[in-house]
Amino acid sequence: MAKVIIAGGTGMIGQRIEKLLIENKHDVFILTRSPKKENHIAWNPKLKSLDTSKIEGTNYIINLCGENIGEKRWSQKRKNELYSSRIETNEFLFDQFHGVNSLKLFLSASGISCYPLEPATKKWKESDPYGVNYLSVLVKEWEKSADLFARIVPVAKLRTSMVLDQKEGALQKLLPLAKFGVLSPMGSGKQWMNWIHAEDVARAYVFTLENDLEGTYNLTGEPVNNVDFTRALLHSQGRKLIFPKIPSFLLKLILGQQATIVLDGAFGDNSLLKEKGFSYKFEKLSSALTNLFPNK
Repeated sequence: MAKVIIAGGTGMIGQRIEKLLIENKHDVFILTRSPKKENHIAWNPKLKSLDTSKIEGTNYIINLCGENIGEKRWSQKRKNELYSSRIETNEFLFDQFHGVNSLKLFLSASGISCYPLEPATKKWKESDPYGVNYLSVLVKEWEKSADLFARIVPVAKLRTSMVLDQKEGALQKLLPLAKFGVLSPMGSGKQWMNWIHAEDVARAYVFTLENDLEGTYNLTGEPVNNVDFTRALLHSQGRKLIFPKIPSFLLKLILGQQATIVLDGAFGDNSLLKEKGFSYKFEKLSSALTNLFPNK
C-alpha cells in the first residue's frame, strides 16, 4: 500500500483514479480548495497555500491540474490562466514537496497536442520533437516544470488525448449535435484526432504508478481522422453523416486562434506504454463508443 496525493483530484479523471487506487488498497489524499472529506487536504496554488500537516510519508504525487483549453476563447488573460494552472502549479508542488524523503515518483498530466503537424502521415513518438504552435509550446513548458521533480525522484508525464466520457469533457458539446444528427466534420476532416476512454486514462495512471514507470508516454487509443470520428459518433447515436464539412475560415472566425483545437492534429503513437505492459480496454473508437452508449 502506498500513500498517494492527487492534485486536481476532484474532477472526472481524478475521481476515477482515486476510486481505482482505493480498490487497489492505496491510501489516497486529494488536494482541493474546498476540503469536505477526511482525505481532503486544503490548498490554493494561486495563493501559494497548502496544509502540510498531512503530506509527510507521501510516496506518489499525481498532478492533474490544468485549465480546460477548450472552455474559453484564448484571450491573453486566458492564456495566462492556461499557463499558470499547469506550470506554476507544478512549481508550487515542487516547492512544497521537495523535502519529503518518502517520495518515489511524480506523475504529471500533459497534452498530446505537442507534435508538429507535418508530415501528416507520420506517427509521432514521445522521442520526437515538439511543434512550434501555441499548444506545443505550452506542453513543452508544462513538461519542463514537471521535470523539476527529476532532481529528487523519477518523473512520469502522460500526454493525454481528448477524454471520452458520457457526461463530461468534449462529448458534452458534441453529443447533443450527434443526437439530432446535425454534427459535421470540421475543416478538411483529414486532421488526426487522438482520443481515449476515461476508464483507460485512470487505468494508465494507476499502471504507471504501480510499476514506477519513468518518462513520457502518449496516452491515446487508435487515432482516427475527424471525418471518421464524426461518422462514428453519429453512428453511436443511431444517426448518419449527412451535413457538409464546416469550412476552416468560419471556425477561425468564430474561435480565433483556439480553432487549432479542432482543425489541427497529429497522429500520436501509443506503442511505448504498451511495450511497458499496459493494455487498453478500449483501443478502438468503435469499442469505446459502444461501451459509452450501449443501448443505441
